[in-house]
Amino acid sequence: MIEIESARNRRCKSGVKTAGVKGLFGAIGLAVLLACTGCHVLSPKPIPSSPLYLPPPLVADADSQIEVGRPVKWLDVAGWVWGIPSKVLLWDSRIDRHRFTEPTIETTAEYLQANQLAHIKVRMNQYAPLEDFRRLRKNTTVAWPYRYTLGLLSVGGEAILPGRLIGGDHFNPFTQTVHLYSDVPAIALHELGHAKDFARRKYQGTYALAYLVTPLWHETVASRDALSYLYQRHDRAGIVEANRVLYPAYGTYVGNALGPFSLGHSLPTYYGAVIAGHLNGRMLSRRIDEDLRRYDQMFASRPVHQPVLPTVTPVAWTEQTEIPDFEVDLGDESPAPPTDTDASSKSSCLDDVARPPI
Repeated sequence: MIEIESARNRRCKSGVKTAGVKGLFGAIGLAVLLACTGCHVLSPKPIPSSPLYLPPPLVADADSQIEVGRPVKWLDVAGWVWGIPSKVLLWDSRIDRHRFTEPTIETTAEYLQANQLAHIKVRMNQYAPLEDFRRLRKNTTVAWPYRYTLGLLSVGGEAILPGRLIGGDHFNPFTQTVHLYSDVPAIALHELGHAKDFARRKYQGTYALAYLVTPLWHETVASRDALSYLYQRHDRAGIVEANRVLYPAYGTYVGNALGPFSLGHSLPTYYGAVIAGHLNGRMLSRRIDEDLRRYDQMFASRPVHQPVLPTVTPVAWTEQTEIPDFEVDLGDESPAPPTDTDASSKSSCLDDVARPPI
């Protein structure tokens, strides 16, 4: 009986190893299959702009919407190193970079203005838990039981595990705050898409609770809106970047969702989904011109939206803020509106940026 049991155990172990290998090859095969078909899983679809349920206390807040944290070299370097796994997973060195360039800041400002998200705060590599707690109290669109349970936990978690170190771009619906640490415009658009999605929900606390259970739906909506925003502007480079970054990022959520059903093969399933995202996004970028033409035909009756440039910059430059390396035009206080023939010299959303005292 002992010899029979031992043989049975050996067969079981051999079966587990075989199943593991099969699961790995199956996940890779699925990745290659999805990539070759060029699936448009995240087809462009804008989030409706109405109705909007905005908290009046946050709309009336006079503080700047975009704030950039004070650079702390040793901390930002540590955060960059901590984010290496994410950089490798998404294959982009700008992930959790902890400093920002003009394209990301300008894209963020334009999206906020174009979608009338006056209640949203964007913190770029900034740690401000006390200020976030103040915003938590003012966020009246989320019922107080949600705010003082899940909301307190979220703010407390951000205080104990600061994004300045561990990174992780995300939107906090309880404080109506977007936290950015990656210098990637497509990721900024995705997180702002979450903000826009929540703004049209009447029961935002319940919608946030649903995200904790099944985030895949929320991620799909935000990514499709980000791609739609880029397609509307015929931003070819932006679409290529979004395909390259958002699809593998979406694959992480797909892999997590399929993990419990993988019967011991959750890691092969997870990485297989990420690989599928990488290959699929690159396959879609090869036919971007065809997709742009199809998008134009589908929405031919809709005018291409042009962003409304703000008269006052939403970016806050304080004594704790590093000024990025880009030029600011302060010569004309009343610039002429941009025209189609002069798209290359469009007015920057940062024209009136306030400088800190020297």
